[in-house]
Amino acid sequence: MTYIKLIFLFILVLLDRCGIIRRNEGIIPLEKRAARVINVSPDGTWRLTELPEIPSAGNSQDTLPKPQTSQPQTAAIISFFPDSTFTEFDTDGKYVTGNWKYAASDSSITLLKKDGSIKFSTLFGSEANGLRLMTLTDHRNEAMAYAGFGKSLNRYKEDPFYAANNEWRIRPDKSENKQEVLARLRGYLLHSAYLLKAAETRKQQLISWEFSKGIIRIYRSGIGLIDREQIPETWVNSFHSRQEALLAYAILEDFLMTTSYKGDATGNWVIDDYQILMSTYERLKTRNLASVKAI
Repeated sequence: MTYIKLIFLFILVLLDRCGIIRRNEGIIPLEKRAARVINVSPDGTWRLTELPEIPSAGNSQDTLPKPQTSQPQTAAIISFFPDSTFTEFDTDGKYVTGNWKYAASDSSITLLKKDGSIKFSTLFGSEANGLRLMTLTDHRNEAMAYAGFGKSLNRYKEDPFYAANNEWRIRPDKSENKQEVLARLRGYLLHSAYLLKAAETRKQQLISWEFSKGIIRIYRSGIGLIDREQIPETWVNSFHSRQEALLAYAILEDFLMTTSYKGDATGNWVIDDYQILMSTYERLKTRNLASVKAI
């Protein structure tokens, strides 16, 4: 019997030396692993849906207020990008950009703007259909509920709401010459092209131009211009004066009337219109504007 016990002990020693028997040191119990803080990234674009009641401490992430769409007057979107920048838009044309920091330790987001910073506590959740939800609560205990409008793109610098694609919105302090007006027009065209590309990448069923109002009329596999009488004030306000906004309109009108797009149709009008807009954006770069005047 003693001989058998020695053999058994010898086998245990070999298994231990080979690492087959694991010791308890360093093993985290299941309940402790489940209690780890989960870093929820706010990357992507979010649409303001309502001003909810503050959830009680007992609410879970799946019991966030359901988004409502009956308050278009307060509608706004905010986009968080992987390079720690963000942009924010209102339907009245107001545009803000800055940097953001997310702290996983207390689930807070700090927005750093030109005129200061503001910190929000966050609460993330989702609906049964997969719609992402986010509630931001400020230091006054006032909350805003957001619903996911679009997940972050892999090539996020081509997101239509990325800051570099919205510099055309910033109204200049002084009058601009034709080339500067053209650059502002091209910025608007690039933003519009990226809006279509993002919708195709995300497989969106609807394409919203609510925060991208301008002079382009979108057709199925074609683009045109809206009537001068329909030019939105939010677009005009991107220029130093109405006269310069009408000059940009005249530049694009002249281009569309004197040139033609020679690309092949793909059968997907979203891709077709994206390619037409990109072609227009590139070809306008060297456009001769000598004869173009605002009407």
